[in-house]
Amino acid sequence: MENHGEPDRLNEQKSVPTGGNLKHAMAASYAVQIYSALIGVVMMPVYLRYLGAESFGLVGFFAMLQTWLMLFDLGLTPTLSRQMACYKAGTLSEQALRELLRTLEWLFGALAAVTTLVGISVSSWVALKWLQLDHLKPDVVAACVAMMALMAGMKWMSGLYRSGLVGLEQQTLTNGINAMMTTGRFIGVLPWLMFVSASPLMYFSYQLAMFVIEFAIYWHFLGQRLGRAQARIRLSTSALKEVLPFAMSLALTNAIWIFTMNLDKLILSHFLSLRDYGYFSIAITVAGGILVLIAPVSQVILPRLTILFSQGREEQEIVLFREASQFAGGLMAAVSVNVAAFAQPLLLAWTGDADLAAKAAPILCWYAVGNGIVGVLTMPYLIQHASGNLRLHVLGNMIFSCLQIPCIFYAAQSFGAVGTGLIWVGANVLALLAWMPVVFRHYLQGLYFEWLTKDVLLLAAAAGLPVLLFVNFCTFSASRLSIAFELMLVGGVSLILAWMSGGSTRARLLGAIRAARS
Repeated sequence: MENHGEPDRLNEQKSVPTGGNLKHAMAASYAVQIYSALIGVVMMPVYLRYLGAESFGLVGFFAMLQTWLMLFDLGLTPTLSRQMACYKAGTLSEQALRELLRTLEWLFGALAAVTTLVGISVSSWVALKWLQLDHLKPDVVAACVAMMALMAGMKWMSGLYRSGLVGLEQQTLTNGINAMMTTGRFIGVLPWLMFVSASPLMYFSYQLAMFVIEFAIYWHFLGQRLGRAQARIRLSTSALKEVLPFAMSLALTNAIWIFTMNLDKLILSHFLSLRDYGYFSIAITVAGGILVLIAPVSQVILPRLTILFSQGREEQEIVLFREASQFAGGLMAAVSVNVAAFAQPLLLAWTGDADLAAKAAPILCWYAVGNGIVGVLTMPYLIQHASGNLRLHVLGNMIFSCLQIPCIFYAAQSFGAVGTGLIWVGANVLALLAWMPVVFRHYLQGLYFEWLTKDVLLLAAAAGLPVLLFVNFCTFSASRLSIAFELMLVGGVSLILAWMSGGSTRARLLGAIRAARS
């Protein structure tokens, strides 16, 4: 990679940033994530209106396809982020880092080219044999599928450079880029749909252009932050071999994760009509917003946990883990409980379509609960990732995949999307109660019961209390605006009660209140 701009001397910045900087980075990450989620919430019914349910089903198919193609990331993107964090901590040389980055650039570029060619070659088969079309023409759908493959390749390359910036704790920069690109993708396409053409070809052509721009921006800024290399950087198989065990652990974990989390979506894309798959995609998008909220925690906490682990600061690592667990646990509980309990009024307030709300609400209910539990399970995973040892994570995912995959096949064909949602909840409850004790015995011995009760279940119970009271003693108003206000009110109370139930989050919340008063 050619580097631009004056060198940013990282060697002068390898001390661990202060807690205040971490708090600001977390706040900025959440601001961007909330902004992105809000744009998606506001714009998705608009897309549904202009594109129609069938074309919107094609958008949902693309989202699912992007996830499956992440299999070819091979665990190397998060591995690069970890190596960048080690470099910042002073435990990895600049030469080794640059050789690894150059090697990954060539590897990802080759994968992107192959993926594009394969996508073009199978696009007609996908349009004619896999997707159940009603009104869309197969040649139009085939062209869209070909563009999807090209966008997937561009996303790999962008993700590589973005992971480098995250590992260098450049969250402010990446958050700014994410906000800009989100605005371009969600809002910038609207004038084209409104005044030029509302065809899926127009939509995907525009999105392809945005993926190219995103790639160029991340490539530029990572080169700027690393500065110019003092010597020529060559491809290095040895640099790749050094990180390969960790990367392969991540790759296997991601493969199992993607397979189990998206197998239902893949199967349903074949059995459901593209129109019904569009409705299913609406429910999945809302439920996926729950996992979006956990991403800033991972983005900010993981590099810090990695630095603390590499420097042998175990006590600080555990304190940070517990604080992050309570923060994430309260947030996941409040959001998932409210979304699950009020799925139908939420969808009605969002889209204004009573038929869509009735069809999608049962699906949303179960996927919201399952994703909330996944958000909680993310925290023990971060500890394993920071340590560089994912053996138990891989083993656990393999065990649960063997149990989950046959159940998903049966549920998808027999009970549709509601059945796969029930399987998703059951698998994650089992992981929380049966597998996490094994993980904690290895990484955080003696902390599992305290973590489960004080950082998870207590906060979940507190979050559910206002929901229970509302369900039994109140009813929603008739107007969509009033429903939205009532949902935000109950959700806000749930979140405050959840965080007040955790020791660390209560102290920080009360501290923020005192600071606001002074």
